Amino acid sequence: MATLEGNREKLSEADKNLDILEGMTGQMLNNANAINEEIVDQNQMIDATNAKMDIADQGIVDVTKKVEKLGPSKAGYFAYALIFLEIIGIVLLFVIK
Repeated sequence: MATLEGNREKLSEADKNLDILEGMTGQMLNNANAINEEIVDQNQMIDATNAKMDIADQGIVDVTKKVEKLGPSKAGYFAYALIFLEIIGIVLLFVIK
């Protein structure tokens, strides 16, 4: 009978350990699901950013082509005009502050 009682105690201890393991596994599953949701959200943000970058990139390509069509002399004047306007803008920023 002592052996039967000892086996019952061992089985009871094993059941307790399995219950603990089950709880830990459930927590790990919850953590994994939360991580998955965060990754999905971040991937959506990255996709949206990439889409906006593609639009901006295409805009830059279009403007570059337009500037190249102006020709070397007109493009040079255009660049000088932009630099001049940027300098004026910077000066105005310092004056306004």
